[in-house]
Amino acid sequence: SPSLDGTSASSAEPAPYSFNGLDSSSSTATLADLQLSRGPFFAIRPSPNGKLLALVTSVDDPTHLSDITAAASLLNGSRKLWVVSSDLQRSLSEFDILASDAYKVASRVEGGLLDSASSTLGFEDKGGIGGTGIVQIEWCGDNTVALAWSEEVLMVGPFGDSLRYYYPSTVHLVPELDGLRIISTERHELVQKVSDDSTAVFLPGSIHPAAQLFEASETFFARQSLGSGGTTASSAGPGWRGNGRALTGSGSGSGSAVPSSRQNYASAARADDVIRAIRSGASIVTGPDGVARIALDTAAGSGSAKPTRKGEENLSEAVDTCLRAAVCEWEVGWQRKLVKAAAFGKAFLDMYDPTFFVSTAKTLRVLNAARAYEIGLPISSEEYTSPAPLPTLPHLTGPSALIARLAARNQHLLSSRIAQLLGLRPDAILKHWARAKIAKPLPTAGALDVAAQGGGSGGGGGRTAAAVAGAADRADEEVTEAIVRKFEGMLGEGVSVSYAEIARVAWGMGRIRLATKLLEYEARAVDQVPLLLNMHEDKLALVKAIESGDTDLVYHVLLRLKSQLSRGDFFRIIQAPLSDSLIPSAQQTASNTGTASSLLSVPNRLGASSGGTSGPSTSASRYALSAQQPTQYLSLASNLVEVYAREQDRELLRDYYYQDDRRTESALLVLEEVEREARVRAARRAAAAGPEGGLTGNGSHARDEQGLQDRIFKLKTAQKFFAEDKERALEAKLVEEQSRLLGFQAALETEDGGGQHRFVGLSVNETIRQCLLKGMMRKAEKLRTDWKVPDKRWWQLRVDALASNRDWEGLWAFALAKKSPIGYEPFISRLVGMGETDEAVRYVNRCMQDKTDKSRLVAFVQRHPDHQVAQELESAMDR
Repeated sequence: SPSLDGTSASSAEPAPYSFNGLDSSSSTATLADLQLSRGPFFAIRPSPNGKLLALVTSVDDPTHLSDITAAASLLNGSRKLWVVSSDLQRSLSEFDILASDAYKVASRVEGGLLDSASSTLGFEDKGGIGGTGIVQIEWCGDNTVALAWSEEVLMVGPFGDSLRYYYPSTVHLVPELDGLRIISTERHELVQKVSDDSTAVFLPGSIHPAAQLFEASETFFARQSLGSGGTTASSAGPGWRGNGRALTGSGSGSGSAVPSSRQNYASAARADDVIRAIRSGASIVTGPDGVARIALDTAAGSGSAKPTRKGEENLSEAVDTCLRAAVCEWEVGWQRKLVKAAAFGKAFLDMYDPTFFVSTAKTLRVLNAARAYEIGLPISSEEYTSPAPLPTLPHLTGPSALIARLAARNQHLLSSRIAQLLGLRPDAILKHWARAKIAKPLPTAGALDVAAQGGGSGGGGGRTAAAVAGAADRADEEVTEAIVRKFEGMLGEGVSVSYAEIARVAWGMGRIRLATKLLEYEARAVDQVPLLLNMHEDKLALVKAIESGDTDLVYHVLLRLKSQLSRGDFFRIIQAPLSDSLIPSAQQTASNTGTASSLLSVPNRLGASSGGTSGPSTSASRYALSAQQPTQYLSLASNLVEVYAREQDRELLRDYYYQDDRRTESALLVLEEVEREARVRAARRAAAAGPEGGLTGNGSHARDEQGLQDRIFKLKTAQKFFAEDKERALEAKLVEEQSRLLGFQAALETEDGGGQHRFVGLSVNETIRQCLLKGMMRKAEKLRTDWKVPDKRWWQLRVDALASNRDWEGLWAFALAKKSPIGYEPFISRLVGMGETDEAVRYVNRCMQDKTDKSRLVAFVQRHPDHQVAQELESAMDR
């Protein structure tokens, strides 16, 4: 709007602009000049539908005025109510406020225009909005604007018509979707526009088929009251809202001179004439006396009025109009009359869909129940059926919003009955009821002290604390039983309520025990377990995750506990026995202090149906039932921890084995690490050696030295773990020998010239063989002695080493030095394998001296593939 500093729209000040949104290219607001010449605006009110604006302005059209005159006219001149479209482009109506009688008699209120004297304004400054004395401006629906003075409310219609309401004091206006609430010191009123359907039925002189149907219904049912000495429809009292059309021959009850039977017949005949007229499409005419009458073909008689398609449509429309008018009515009596008229007309229709009739009846029942003084929710029919959401409940519309409002007022019984009547799911009502039940305060120590004093019993502070704890526990049990009983009682109606949601509310209110009890009835572990974790019921969360059989959920629990707890607490939880796991930490503490003795409710869900349990039972029976569950469920957590740690966190697995006193597994884990590191070093050494297999440099040797020390240390650690297990003495000895062998091999590499040859990682046999190949006889003898190498293996190694060095004389001398414990066939086979058949022949004679050795030689010759070599050996055997 124009600025309110006294300048007109035609002055040098910027003209009004409208906001069109953001330009996608520049991300700046784009404005459009509205070329508005009126203003300033002292008040702006949008209509409920957002299509119209009601503005209080002072200047009609200042474009013809000079700048000085226009500036002065902003505060002087007229005050008008201007109704315009929301884009300010289409003027709909104007109302001169200063010319109205309401302004003339209005008293002055606080406020006004600046500090100017009334003489400079050109009119009397009465304060309020624009100096008009108006204290509030609001819309009444989308049709009327209400102007509130201190003692009067003026309703301004779309064509300048006005209606005045007088009040003894200032009122407050509250706009509604379809009307206006006026709150005064004495009354609370609702002003609405009369609906088109009500106008069609009740407007005096109306010839609408609905008015005819209502008249016929009133006439027909009035015969019952006539027969019992009552009154006719036309004499139903001062509040009767008849349509103003006279019914010929209508009497006045028991005072009529016509007998009752004759009057009943006349009423029925008139009602029949009206229905026939509607069905036949006959017109309504006004007689000379000004009374509307049905134009029937009197020559042919009333029976000649035959139904037509148009007449049937008129009657059907009349029925629907009466139903819609009934919904718009607030008084139950008029609702009943209109519905009775609709039912009366429906009986004369051959084909009528009763859906709208039934839905209207349900709507009326709901509206009347909400409007009852016990509830006090005066909702209108348009608010009830409006698709637009309420500001306080943006996600709900129509009946759902009403049900939510009733539930918020703790009218859960009524809201559930409405939901049942309308076929809506009562889930939200049950959840709100449960939350309200949980929010009920628990008994306090002060209340129990007062009760104890009233009963004449005394007690110390400890007894009071125990009483408070016991009362709280009993309250939790009662609330749990009530919620479970209510929820399970609604299962047959298709209700699906999550106990986890209710438990989350209880936990948020600090009622941990109640939340834990409720979670025991949650069927979906994916909803149950996360809340248990948030409540720090870690053991129970793990048990429920395991019972679900969902390994992903179990991993979720384990990883979260691993990140939140210390290693010791984490391991204790996954290894806790089942009976301890089923007692939440809060109840364990209470049990230890003597404030609570009941165990957690644990329904047996193993093999149970999805319908849940039939209700809570006693703590002892629940615990006995849960104790029957197989304890192997808990081993699943340990197994999953092992699998995860073996792949992702070896340190965690090492700590887990150590904490669980699993010495053998700890030792095997160390040996696995040693073996894996050895493979990594071997691969790295092979890559660094190059394609020709050359030796690595000194840096690599230093790294290998450090790795060797770590390897020896880990082997000693594994040996220590094996030694702590009495059944693993052999393994402990083997690992100890392996660590000594590594130390010996490291010393060999050092003596061999700084790692020129590799000994580390070789077996005992291969180490001895390498020593023999390199002429390190004393080292080989020491290895033989320290590791108690058998003679047969020693001779095999000596033969292989001498043959590999092609020391034939040394090999012959070794064969002659002592009787061979392995015989001489190994000498021959080794030499033949190297292609030294001539040298092998020297040992044939010594081989023939032993029967066993001879048989092995014969077998060797027979299976040898080279025929020439076999002949030479046979010849040597024959000599």
